[in-house]
Amino acid sequence: MKARFVYEDVNFVRGMDPKTAMGIGYADVIHRWFKALDLDLNGYRIDKDLAVHYTGNMIFSKFGHNPDAPDFPLTFPMHELFINGSLRLDRSEFAELPEKLQVGGMLDLTYIEIKKLPDGLTVAGDLFIDNNEYLYKLPEDLKVGGGLYLINSKITRIPDSTWVGGHVILDDTKIEYFGSQIKPGQVKIDEL
Repeated sequence: MKARFVYEDVNFVRGMDPKTAMGIGYADVIHRWFKALDLDLNGYRIDKDLAVHYTGNMIFSKFGHNPDAPDFPLTFPMHELFINGSLRLDRSEFAELPEKLQVGGMLDLTYIEIKKLPDGLTVAGDLFIDNNEYLYKLPEDLKVGGGLYLINSKITRIPDSTWVGGHVILDDTKIEYFGSQIKPGQVKIDEL
């Protein structure tokens, strides 16, 4: 990451520490986060806009492949995260996602206490929102390349700006409005 001079960065915010506003020390925070969670330290890079790009899967699931995931509440220290693989957060302690998130594989939010998804969320694979009693609405401009699985969900509306490439799978979820981009043939009501 190239060093920046003060005159190259005018992101100062009144009341905020100048080092924080310029992102000084940000790379070290990210590195320590990857190291603490035992993620591949060679699998990420930070671009000039301080967005993190990760190659591979991030698995924080407490079910299946990774039952020894950390028990402490976790947060993402980055504001923008682009993952080439899948992001599995099922049954983990994460309470929020980065402000901008793109996932190249699937995104699993099963049994997780996230209350809000970031606007513009893009998932190339399937998006699983199963048994989440805290999430009441989908974000604007949601793009899902695979299926959208809403199982035992509190979500009742799919915004007009939502695009789903596969099916919308519903089980114990009452959708009142499907948005203008969801076609009737895409909706499947299952009892899984």
